[in-house]
Amino acid sequence: SEAAVSLPGDLLVPTADTVFDCGVRIDASPEIVWRVIEQAFEDEEASRILAREENSCLILSVPTPGFEDEGRSGTVVFALLPLTPERTLLHLRERHVAAPESSSVTLGARLALESFTAMRMLWDIKRAALVL
Repeated sequence: SEAAVSLPGDLLVPTADTVFDCGVRIDASPEIVWRVIEQAFEDEEASRILAREENSCLILSVPTPGFEDEGRSGTVVFALLPLTPERTLLHLRERHVAAPESSSVTLGARLALESFTAMRMLWDIKRAALVL
């Protein structure tokens, strides 16, 4: 399955209790999709960006859902996987370690609640890429 594929950033949180994957296929080259991602995250705090590889991936440091005020302990990667020269899989993977006062089940439930927002963001990126 696509979720089993190793992505950039996986080793930044190697002992993740919870991993969330979603993706969208876009009828556009990785270069076009990358332009949209660059525009979407151009104002992102530099301290949140862990890695940026043009036309390949963007890795951000993110807080654990439900513990936004307690620092960042997770990662989100936007990986661009070419399917054909003009078709790209935009794969989002979020990895977190449960906080000591929370369980991995609670963390998984919080990520599930946020999953619609994550997919909505991918759909917005897809729509923007299709008009470029």
